[in-house]
Amino acid sequence: MSITFKQRKDHYYSGTKTFSAFISSIIIIIAIILLNHVNGQADGIDETTPYLLPLPRFVFPTLYNAKEIYFSVLPFKIYMNGTEVNKANYPVIDQAIERHNKWMWKIYQESSTFTSTKQDNQDIFQGYIEVFISESEKYPKLDVISNREQYNLVINSQQIKIESETTFGFVRGLETLSQLIKRKSSSSYFHISNTPLSIFDKPRYKYRGLLIDVARHFIRVETIKDIIDIMSFEKLNVLHIHFIDAQSFPFQVYGKYSALSSKGSFAPNLVYSSKDIAEIITYAYYRGIQVIPEFDMPGHGFSWKNGFPKFVSSCPGTLGRNVNNYPLNPAEKEVYEAINTILQQWQQKSGLDSDIAKAVDLSIMHLGADELVQRCWRENYEIIAFMEAYNEKVEPSKQINNTMDLWGLFQTTLASQEGFKTLSNVIYWEELYTKLTSTLFTPDKQTSICQVWTEPSKLIECLNRGYRTIYSAGYYLNLLTPMTGTDPKTVTTFVDTWVQMYLNEPNNFVDTTAKRALIMGVEAAAWGETITDQTIIPIIWPRMSAISERGWSNSWVNDTVSAKTRLINYRCEVLMKRGFTEMPAFDTDYCKWQYYIPPPEASSSIGYHIAIILAVILFVVTTVCFIISLIALRFFRKYKKLKLAYHKDMSHRFLSSDSQQYIN
Repeated sequence: MSITFKQRKDHYYSGTKTFSAFISSIIIIIAIILLNHVNGQADGIDETTPYLLPLPRFVFPTLYNAKEIYFSVLPFKIYMNGTEVNKANYPVIDQAIERHNKWMWKIYQESSTFTSTKQDNQDIFQGYIEVFISESEKYPKLDVISNREQYNLVINSQQIKIESETTFGFVRGLETLSQLIKRKSSSSYFHISNTPLSIFDKPRYKYRGLLIDVARHFIRVETIKDIIDIMSFEKLNVLHIHFIDAQSFPFQVYGKYSALSSKGSFAPNLVYSSKDIAEIITYAYYRGIQVIPEFDMPGHGFSWKNGFPKFVSSCPGTLGRNVNNYPLNPAEKEVYEAINTILQQWQQKSGLDSDIAKAVDLSIMHLGADELVQRCWRENYEIIAFMEAYNEKVEPSKQINNTMDLWGLFQTTLASQEGFKTLSNVIYWEELYTKLTSTLFTPDKQTSICQVWTEPSKLIECLNRGYRTIYSAGYYLNLLTPMTGTDPKTVTTFVDTWVQMYLNEPNNFVDTTAKRALIMGVEAAAWGETITDQTIIPIIWPRMSAISERGWSNSWVNDTVSAKTRLINYRCEVLMKRGFTEMPAFDTDYCKWQYYIPPPEASSSIGYHIAIILAVILFVVTTVCFIISLIALRFFRKYKKLKLAYHKDMSHRFLSSDSQQYIN
């Protein structure tokens, strides 16, 4: 079959266009990577990136004719799914704007006009901060497994615009914008440097968490809220609360098993009620942070013993001296009923507002499974008798041949509980995947997540077995001394360990793209043995900031010189500016916000307003009474004068009458 000249010509031009488009795409991709790589590596390339943490995915400052844009306090325009809306009708958006308004416009003196002279490198912006969000839900779903948090930020002399697919993407973009806004001490106005500026950003990992341990030392709800606030500054999205351990049981249980918390907590009032937990979940929700509880089992079970002694196995000899060694008793049927009560109670969403209850996902849970001391089971006569009796009732393939099988039976029985069946995802510590060898239980790959805490080899092991994995090895913030292998000459204080944590890159231990795709994210841990309510924040931060960037930013963002500059700026311009002045310093520095004393602000509480109203009423009543008293006094004095005159007149008449009578 012959091909005509026209067909050959069309084929030639088609191929040429395809090839040209391919080459153009390659050039654009290379340019983006190179520009972003420069942004990630070079410290001081502009006045933008040294103030951003975590560093966004792609930052495009202008490379020619850069300008500063100046502005007064800017209002917002919100567009949901293409339609302008009133932000007051969208609580997550409204609260985010109100929070950031306090920080972005701090110590601002209102002025109606610009009085500064415009320079050649300056532009004045007098418009709106425009927000475009694709979704339209007033209470968007919060689910760390599927949430999308990407956003675009465009800043120039004509517009300041945040675009995002989701509301929580907007929350992340607003945080970036707030970190860009500066104010010179000599100016009455705010500015953003190095514009025009475009930022295209999204998190590297879906899961970016922090574990706090409230079982070793009780942490107040208000302190947990402060922790949530700082987490939101760094775009973290999971607060993992380790609720129960050997030392105490502060998760308040209601009903039949209430003695677990009433007798297992440090004190009756040191518990987290359903109201407290609802308050924490709600506070975190508005900041795009999901609360995931951990109920550690079957190990670390000693605190259960205070309320129900039969729930906990004994431990022989020297093992009994350490409360961390005591596991739950798998031979006691009622243990599983108590566990089921706990799992169901968490998922009931008690105390939550109905809109929040629909929006938050409480079906993700951490069920421990670490540091199980099987010898306590092996040398417990009651448990040995249970194993023998159990084996007589089942076929050989299901028999318990050792305590490893007993552990498998515990996990299988746990998984059969109604409260477990309603869980969408269950996180276990690495031991369940790397040490449990029983055929009686295998974690479900669709719903089970491995959390690695000891060493990178365990990460590889979980990934090789095909499990989604959270990486925590090397991110233990309760370690206040240099990490293993650190040259002590390079470390002055515990704060310097941020370098080792910052360079602790999960991808360095994984060799294939497929396995890297199974890494859900990273989580730092602040175990509570030596951490109290008063010390938890300055122990977690500012080192947590380095780990936050590891979870959000590109893997190649690893220059510690650039990072240190941003960490120091962030500590001053974000943490201290927003009131968290107790943070340790990375180095010798000066931060004006550390010494800033805010002017007294009028309280907005109901009690305050009631007091004002009562004071006004009291003032009015007092004034009226005073005026009435003056009027009464005046009338009384007039009355006394009239009375005196009357008596004088009567006396005079009486005397006159007597005199006349005498004459007659």
